[in-house]
Amino acid sequence: MDKEEYIQKKNSLMSAINELTEEYVKSNSRIPNGTKVKITQMCSNVVPEKVYAVHYGYLVGYHCEFDEVRPIIKKLKKDGTPSMVNLWFSGINNSKIEVL
Repeated sequence: MDKEEYIQKKNSLMSAINELTEEYVKSNSRIPNGTKVKITQMCSNVVPEKVYAVHYGYLVGYHCEFDEVRPIIKKLKKDGTPSMVNLWFSGINNSKIEVL
């Protein structure tokens, strides 16, 4: 096997992996892209019903990381349009995401 064959096989495998990842994300995404969402961050250690914070954002897509689908959420500007900055906070697994 020479370098060109290696690169060709590698590129075909990477494209197959990317297609499989896109299919996995589409089948496991609950909320469609381009939706305004409300993120309620919950306290899971002491009292499960207690709310820490409420964030508002704009869902722009999903990211597959370690076979787990995670949402990509942008901050919401004051005029209601999505910002260029991602909304990040710790504990996204303990959060509840709802459509506005």
